[in-house]
Amino acid sequence: MRNKWLTGVIAGLCLTGWMPELPAGAVHMEPVKTAGGRIVCAGDSAPVDHSFPERFDLRERGLVSPVKNQGNYGMCWAFSSLSALEGILLPQDPEIDLSEWHAAYYTYSGNFGFGKPDVAPTDALRSGGNGYMLAPTLTRWVGPVRESLCPFGDFSVLREDAQVTDFYEDAVCHVSEFCFLEYDPSAETFSQHCDAIKNAVYNGSAVTLNYLNRSASYTASKDAFYNDGSAMAGSYHAVSIVGWDDAFPASRFRDDPGQDGAWLVKNSWGPGWGENGYFWMSYITAGVVEAYYLQPEPVQKHDGMILYDDFGMWTAFSAEEQDDKAYCANVFTAEEDLCITSVMVCSTGCDAYDVCITKDLRNSKRPDSGTVCGRTVGTFDSTGYHTVDLTEPVMIPAGQTFAVMAELSGEPGQHIPCEAYIRQTTEHADGTTDVNETMQTEERLLAGFAPGQSLYSTDGRRWLDMYDEKAIETTHTDGEDISHSYAKVGNICLRALTAEPGTVLFSEYADNVPAGTELTLSAVGTEEIYYSVNGGTEQRYEAPIVMDEACTVTAYAVSGETVYPQYTRQYTIRKGRISSMLEVNNSAYLKFSELDPQTFTAVWTGSRADFMPISTGIITSDAGDFASGTVTKTDNTVPALTLHVGGEGLEDSLYVIYFTDDYMGDVNLDGDVNASDAAQVLIYAAAAGANSLTPETTPDAAWIERADWDQSGIANASDAANILIEAARRGA
Repeated sequence: MRNKWLTGVIAGLCLTGWMPELPAGAVHMEPVKTAGGRIVCAGDSAPVDHSFPERFDLRERGLVSPVKNQGNYGMCWAFSSLSALEGILLPQDPEIDLSEWHAAYYTYSGNFGFGKPDVAPTDALRSGGNGYMLAPTLTRWVGPVRESLCPFGDFSVLREDAQVTDFYEDAVCHVSEFCFLEYDPSAETFSQHCDAIKNAVYNGSAVTLNYLNRSASYTASKDAFYNDGSAMAGSYHAVSIVGWDDAFPASRFRDDPGQDGAWLVKNSWGPGWGENGYFWMSYITAGVVEAYYLQPEPVQKHDGMILYDDFGMWTAFSAEEQDDKAYCANVFTAEEDLCITSVMVCSTGCDAYDVCITKDLRNSKRPDSGTVCGRTVGTFDSTGYHTVDLTEPVMIPAGQTFAVMAELSGEPGQHIPCEAYIRQTTEHADGTTDVNETMQTEERLLAGFAPGQSLYSTDGRRWLDMYDEKAIETTHTDGEDISHSYAKVGNICLRALTAEPGTVLFSEYADNVPAGTELTLSAVGTEEIYYSVNGGTEQRYEAPIVMDEACTVTAYAVSGETVYPQYTRQYTIRKGRISSMLEVNNSAYLKFSELDPQTFTAVWTGSRADFMPISTGIITSDAGDFASGTVTKTDNTVPALTLHVGGEGLEDSLYVIYFTDDYMGDVNLDGDVNASDAAQVLIYAAAAGANSLTPETTPDAAWIERADWDQSGIANASDAANILIEAARRGA
């Protein structure tokens, strides 16, 4: 029997809490090591061949959601991760708001998450967490859901009896990629680590960073952070990298890091903290234990997932320490007819992969004993969860046994991703003992573990069962401290993703698209598609459909004599939108009311008005230049500020900010309610009554709102009379 080598992927990571100092219950787990083993807990980033700008800021692209406040809950790991997803989804949904409350609570679910008998899930909301716990939750489609479905702080919406499938219909998207990146300032390849982070951010994905947070490492102004590593006491905290500045001066930090350059970081302590809720972190700060980014896919792409690894990847396993290649497989029996279109596989580094489905197995203990189907090859550029599409769908009839099989190869080390229970006990010279263990217990790990599920091989011919692997126990002495490590592996992290045969997939699932968008269609299991636009002539799909106006597209697939069901999507042309507007002096976001689909109003009563808008469109104003992510001082001596938001392919929207809480009736925005306003309303009402209004003489929705004194929805003579009465009252 060969020796088995194991490295702890999660064991070296902490639970991230919420406070600047160590909160009760926060745990820092040291990595489980085997002699000569390669620790892969922070991921191995592939070199990125890219020339990046010296400075970059996702706020300027409009790809950041409002800064939230996690309050007294240890949920920074959920806030930072969902903030990154919100940023990706903002262009199609400017008001996207995902529920951190949902993500944190159900990650600790006792039914399918990391619940423990002595910790109630509600108590766990204050206990901290990390990306390696969240990854199995989100990649199993437990959310993300909208904030409106599970509001922050509302315990009444939480369901202790919920099952994993209960949330499939509520998910806003599916997390298809959960990629961990390496971050070690002492490494010779650290510039590559930074480039990998910059590459993700530059392409629109904020990167979550889990770091050792110490109040003493911030500057007095709380907008710059650098930890030189000389003191490692404190708590861990998760934030989002949304930009960088290579020229950020070293002098801005309390302690001199010895070089310029910093990350722009979004926090979750509200917009009143730091620099509008953000701060700068030196590139070479010590104590970073986790960096990762996520990628979503439309929920329509897959309708089912078949897996064994409920707890996800917590370790890497191999038969020999220096293995540069390994084969792994999960064997399933189809409970119903299946159409497998993709595979989710975990990588322990920058592995090359060869993934396939084997069906018609002659021997269920030999995953290579069947017909190879849907084979696909490539290379992963990071550690983590990856979804790869098969070259062709694979049909599996109900009752048939099949296997998801992968060959993973790369640098010598551990290449088989799997679940594990890992415990490390350290006996100190002073008589004290520390016990650190993975979040899932050994009992829960083994509850879903059975013979014949997960198999591995060193040569692709002789297969061994993960269930037969004995626990790995080692003892390590460090000075007078003695560490005992115990590790039990579980199922391999390989999942099959399914879709209904004949499903028509649209390249755009947002309800709105920029004008000129090319819509592409594809179908599961067939290439013959017929479609129509707005109920027009039906035609065979052969080229992308260019959408220059609102339309309804109906399509269906045909295979031989089989005609599959129709799929319909309705599209409107995307409008220029402001996703958030922060008044920086008061650290408050404006609440805009929607008068019509393209007109929005808000009221601001502060003594000053310095605004920072976030928008993927172009903002123009007669009052001065406005730009996304930039603070602009406005002249609030005028009654209102009018902003137009548009851009290439976008319809214009109008935003009006009234600098008073008393704008009703001030139709001409001269700062007063008088007879002139009433006269304008009478003129409008007469023209409307005579049907003599033209597009050029019809006022906008904001004008109607100011004129509609009784809020009846129309402006008429009654409103003019009320405005005259108000003018007389003020004059008296």
